[in-house]
Amino acid sequence: MRISDFRIYSYQLPLSRALPGLAKNNSKREGYIIKLSDENGNTGYGETAPLSGVSVEMPDIVLAQLQQLKAKFNGQNLPASLGQKGGKFSDWLDGLALAPSVRFGIETAVLSLKAANHKKTFASLIDENFQTAIPVNGLLDGTSPTLLKDAEQLVVQGYQTLKLKVGHAPVANDIKTVNSLTDLLAGRAILRLDANKAWDIDEAFQFSKAIDFGSIEYIEEPLKDFLKVPEFYEETLIPVAIDESLKQHSLRDIKSLDGVETVILKPTILGGIEKISHMAEEAHAYGLHTVITSTFESGVGLRALANLASCFSKHSAVGLDTGKWFSGDVISTPIHANRGRLAIEECQLDHLQLDPNFTREIE
Repeated sequence: MRISDFRIYSYQLPLSRALPGLAKNNSKREGYIIKLSDENGNTGYGETAPLSGVSVEMPDIVLAQLQQLKAKFNGQNLPASLGQKGGKFSDWLDGLALAPSVRFGIETAVLSLKAANHKKTFASLIDENFQTAIPVNGLLDGTSPTLLKDAEQLVVQGYQTLKLKVGHAPVANDIKTVNSLTDLLAGRAILRLDANKAWDIDEAFQFSKAIDFGSIEYIEEPLKDFLKVPEFYEETLIPVAIDESLKQHSLRDIKSLDGVETVILKPTILGGIEKISHMAEEAHAYGLHTVITSTFESGVGLRALANLASCFSKHSAVGLDTGKWFSGDVISTPIHANRGRLAIEECQLDHLQLDPNFTREIE
């Protein structure tokens, strides 16, 4: 199979509300779409969208690397081995030192092109036993009573897992909000909390001792000091999920900490499908759950993430309820959860139509 056409598009999507946990003055999400075609008219798409304040790479570096890939691989044959268990990309991309978001974009585009060529689903290239529908955790934002109204609507829509950011308001406020929310959800849905490393150990104890945690599945990154997680767990018995700490610590280090049960895997941040595949396998070998999560990608990235989640997060609700933060999308057919679940057959990446209102081809 040969890449007969390699195109790059930039995009800007207007935000309907500020992204949770990030700067409040942001009004748009920016990124790039890769479109690959082969000699038989098949197409595949990928997304490269570093998130300001979270990703380490700068936008100008990202574009330069995408143009480098276009110059290097346009017209070239793809190795047949690419895509087996999500791997073999390191050999193909040897020496390029690509940014994490660029790796995610090019690997997604290649795999979706290969899937279209072989008339298969994206997920089946990675794992023939992929899950055909995946549960999604509904993402909450805002303050009471709006937050409680949104939570009630999500439960009525069929969501069984909800997620809320904490740690960006005074601890007393978070306690009040979470207790009101757990009262509302009792017996109907479970709650995940994400503190983004906001608390010192005393603040985390203050919060945890004042909440009703019967409906809480875990707290994601509760502490500024990662190494104090066992102390937090011993005192509170609340399970912990790890996200940002994956940038500095290996899964071997993480699995040794009492209280850690789940790792959050974000391909845009961590470096693509091959790396996520290896990390998921290692995490599962250590007995850890994995949750594939968006970093507010467009509909192209969300489709790819849904396919990955069907392979690597088969027993956990995934963090893909982010499309509602945008007032438009780069594609004409955004994906939507039905009763809190995404159908993988509706999340493929071939023959998409890019919306010219939000995308511009880069020559």
